[in-house]
Amino acid sequence: MRYGKGLSLDDIKALSDVPDLSKSFIIPHNQSLSKPYGMVFYTTKDRDGAQEEALTVMKAMELLKMTVFADCWENFDDMRECLSEKVARMKVDCCFLLVSIMAHGFKGHVIGEHGSRGQLNDLIRVIDLELEPSIPVVSLT
Repeated sequence: MRYGKGLSLDDIKALSDVPDLSKSFIIPHNQSLSKPYGMVFYTTKDRDGAQEEALTVMKAMELLKMTVFADCWENFDDMRECLSEKVARMKVDCCFLLVSIMAHGFKGHVIGEHGSRGQLNDLIRVIDLELEPSIPVVSLT
């Protein structure tokens, strides 16, 4: 690690093995080598104002200096595939990922168009499998 340079994913991985830091989130101040990302997945089914809500969340993420992606989804399987593709592309320099899933549903599940539904744990698993083990995955489901 060089003083004054950003932390690469290899640097973050090395720091995650340090006992006192192993339970910490490491988000570099200088984000030239690794950066935080935000993703917003929203559905408009039975959700008046969903686009405005999604835009508000995206603006908040941008204020936090995140690189932000958004997608309006209808089918759960398509959303999961989109999530997987985006995480696969960003994993080369992702030091932090915040994902917002906006939809109606029931405990641990979301519902899209035409009865399409799925478990939030399936989405968390996609992220967990794609990102480096030194990038923690935290769930609030």
